[in-house]
Amino acid sequence: MKDQNAKNRSSWKDSRIEINRDMRLDEAMEDLLPPMKQGQFGALEDDILRNGCMTPLVWWEEENMLLNGYARFKICEERQIMFMSVPVSLPSREMAEYWRINAHLPGRHLSAWDRAILCLKMRPMLEARMREGLASARFVDREGVSLEEVILRMLAHVAGIKTELLRKVALIQDTIQLSTIDELAAGTFGIEEACHRLQVMNAQEAEQTRP
Repeated sequence: MKDQNAKNRSSWKDSRIEINRDMRLDEAMEDLLPPMKQGQFGALEDDILRNGCMTPLVWWEEENMLLNGYARFKICEERQIMFMSVPVSLPSREMAEYWRINAHLPGRHLSAWDRAILCLKMRPMLEARMREGLASARFVDREGVSLEEVILRMLAHVAGIKTELLRKVALIQDTIQLSTIDELAAGTFGIEEACHRLQVMNAQEAEQTRP
């Protein structure tokens, strides 16, 4: 995957920079990333108004779809500011989504929760790709670690967080109430507090099922 990521990045860095105002916007692609906070959007708008749009937008060449720069695009369109764009060639929407997530992980000011959620979105594709190269779906490496655990460690490394933290986020995402997830995303409380709530919830459910 790392080799593919490097290839994808070089494919647009080496491409010609051009103007493409006809590329289409895709709501699902935009929503793949958490929205910018109000302060971040305002700071970006102020910078573009002062200096212009210095960073080219990136669009998926095969589908003529905007991949990277939705906030910049909206600002430039509203303020009638010139922007440049570069195409990137990708074989599928799955790879386009992976590219978009991976491109934003290093640069954005993301919380540990946001980083974990983004990486977990890549888990199904990464697992499918790894299984394609294996003779058996019940993979265990030489240390006795399952394929699922290997993938979790890889994603934690990409996210720049500890594997145990990513494991907790995956558990929270699968089992806890949506309102709690919304509070987590908003930074109302942390992942450890959410895990505590989950433990309390499980204990209460276990108590209720006792004869």
